Amino acid sequence: MGHHYLVEVLVILVAALVCVPIFHRLRLGPVLGYLVAGIAIGPSGFGLVGDVDATRALAELGVVFLLFTIGLELTVERLRLITARIYGLGVSQVVVTTAVIAVVAHWAGLGWPAAVIIGGALALSSTAIVMPMLASMGQMNTAAGQVAVAILLLQDLAVGPLLVLIEALGNNTGGVGGGALVTELGLAVVKAAVAIGAIVITGRLILTPLFRVVAATKSPELFVGLSLLVALGTAWGTEQMGLSMAFGGFLAGLLLAETEFRHQVAADVQPFRGLLLGLFFMTVGMSVDLRVAVAPPARWWPWRWR
Repeated sequence: MGHHYLVEVLVILVAALVCVPIFHRLRLGPVLGYLVAGIAIGPSGFGLVGDVDATRALAELGVVFLLFTIGLELTVERLRLITARIYGLGVSQVVVTTAVIAVVAHWAGLGWPAAVIIGGALALSSTAIVMPMLASMGQMNTAAGQVAVAILLLQDLAVGPLLVLIEALGNNTGGVGGGALVTELGLAVVKAAVAIGAIVITGRLILTPLFRVVAATKSPELFVGLSLLVALGTAWGTEQMGLSMAFGGFLAGLLLAETEFRHQVAADVQPFRGLLLGLFFMTVGMSVDLRVAVAPPARWWPWRWR
């Protein structure tokens, strides 16, 4: 009875091992398999995993490690390969798509803060999904594939400002268009600048020498542990400064991307990166409320046609 959490872990693993191969065989992708597995074992399904707080914490860790691996790939060399035209295309895609979706969401009855957040979230593509798809289709080295990769990198760079904007909108209670939002956004930018400055300076002074000391021990376990410590420690630091943990994971990846140990960190993280992403998608599925999904639109839509 005291080890019920172990039973839930076993249920999660069994559900993933059953659903993901089926969806892979149907050529529907592993992500959909993880989502369906989460729905099946979650509170809206068979209720095999009912600890909502634990799943939320797990999902947040999944986001932290996802953004950590994204930041790890954003080196200066890769950013220099993007031309000004591609930069403009990527920025325009994010800004225009965010604005259009936000206007539609506000017209549907949502407040401006929620509409802007929804627009920004839906404007970004999933690098974890698109990159493997391009690789499987052999499109990585084509002209269209290179443009897609460049736009994905621009969207990854937009994650940081979007998280700062979400933080400002979340703290704003005065409504968009008033002085409260400008004040909150300004404070969020200042906190983000202070956090980035402190983390970058600390990373430049301590990170590389610390990794050299650990690498000299030739212990893979210590090296992986230090990588996780940097990711989670930075995430905790940004959370203490009023920003999100995901933003801290992204900063940690950017810091390690410029060190001589980037490739070794990427190789060490790669084996369990897919598992963490799978667990993240499963927790998203667990949070789905099927009763809302199958309810008539009039019950949950914020407005009705008149």
